[in-house]
Amino acid sequence: MDKKLSDAIDKLEAVMNQVDDTPGDEWMTSQQMATTFGKGLAKMRKIIRQGLANGLIESQKFNVARMDGVVTPLVRYRLVG
Repeated sequence: MDKKLSDAIDKLEAVMNQVDDTPGDEWMTSQQMATTFGKGLAKMRKIIRQGLANGLIESQKFNVARMDGVVTPLVRYRLVG
């Protein structure tokens, strides 16, 4: 294996081991919700905004390790109740 690739994999594994922020199966991105409920992304985002305002949906940021090793927050949503 290429030394550069091996180092990148080692770095990514180290970062992923530091990220202990794995969402449960009930948490979905807006794209996942759109696919699940058969809606377009723009329509789903509108539904999410209304659901958040009415307390029917909650949101939370989860830290996610990208392929380049950078950890970024990703907002996920779930239905309340």
